[in-house]
Amino acid sequence: KPVIPKMFMAGVYPSYAAFHAAVGELPASEELLMATVIDSIRAEVRCFIKEGQVLDAACYEGTASLVAAISFAEAFLQTNKSVLPSVLVLDLACSGTGDWMVLEFNACWGAGLNGCDAANILDCIAAATVNKQD
Repeated sequence: KPVIPKMFMAGVYPSYAAFHAAVGELPASEELLMATVIDSIRAEVRCFIKEGQVLDAACYEGTASLVAAISFAEAFLQTNKSVLPSVLVLDLACSGTGDWMVLEFNACWGAGLNGCDAANILDCIAAATVNKQD
C-alpha cells in the first residue's frame, strides 16, 4: 500500500506487472509498504501503548495467549522504541503456527477498544490528544 494514503488502492498483487497495471506510473522515489501474505491468522490482539509500556491488551479475534502477545509486544517495543511515537495502538496477529507478528499500528484517539478496558487506556488517549505546541 502507499505510504501516503489514498495514492492508490492497497492490495495483494501476484507480480510486479499486475501491480504496475493496477497502479500505473509512480515516481521511482515513491515509498511503498509491503508485507508477506499470511495464510492463517488464528488470533488478533489490540495493545494500547504509552511510552513503551502496554497499558492494556485484549484478544479481539480468535483465541491465543494474551501473556505471549504482551511479551511479544514488549520485546517489539524495546527493540523499536527510537522510531515509535510515545502513544500508539499496536495490533498483533498470531499465525496458525503460533508465531506473533505486528499486524498494524493505529492512532490511540481513533482506535476502538476491541475488548480493552477504557479505564486502563484513558492516559493513552489523553496523551494522544495533547497539543505539544503549547
